[in-house]
Amino acid sequence: MGNASSSLIRRICFERVGGYNCQLKAENAQGCEDLELFIRIAEHYQFKVVPEFLVGYRQISSSMSCNYAAMAKSHSIIMADVRERHPEIPANIYRWSSSSFYIYNLAVKSNRNGNHRSTLFWLYRAFREDSLMTLLRHNLYILSIESILKIILPPPTGSGLELKQASESSEGTTLARIETRTKVHKILPSQVYERMRFNSLANPKSK
Repeated sequence: MGNASSSLIRRICFERVGGYNCQLKAENAQGCEDLELFIRIAEHYQFKVVPEFLVGYRQISSSMSCNYAAMAKSHSIIMADVRERHPEIPANIYRWSSSSFYIYNLAVKSNRNGNHRSTLFWLYRAFREDSLMTLLRHNLYILSIESILKIILPPPTGSGLELKQASESSEGTTLARIETRTKVHKILPSQVYERMRFNSLANPKSK
């Protein structure tokens, strides 16, 4: 699940599995309550993805999801609980999940908020979890190079650059741009390999 902002869940699901886990907040591990709920639902029900853009998601530096330590702790607690309930699931699937989480939920957000040392740290954590999948992801190279350069080089100045940044900022993100990025994203090596992994899990006899 990409996010919890546009999910439609039947009431009977909540009646069977319960609601959100409020104990994570008490452990200073907020951020993955939606993931934990979705996993519990997936243990009993099938779900589908609507291939359309249904919500605009805005984040600011003070958002709960920008508390990277709490997010990482939340994910770790949830994964440990799932692994205890489902030891039959291969360990490499859990590593794959954690690697993706560190890149998309923590490294990318760190980069957007200008926390470049944090970006490198979460990329390292992703690589440590699943080195092959991380090496295939374009974000590893883009974020690493950008973060290293911004750490060692002073910020550029000049009216021309400032005007360009202001112009780019005013344009915003349009649906057409998102659709173009999505089309490109589907043919990236990491996505091709990821689909192969999913297919092997769905059809184990085809190996």
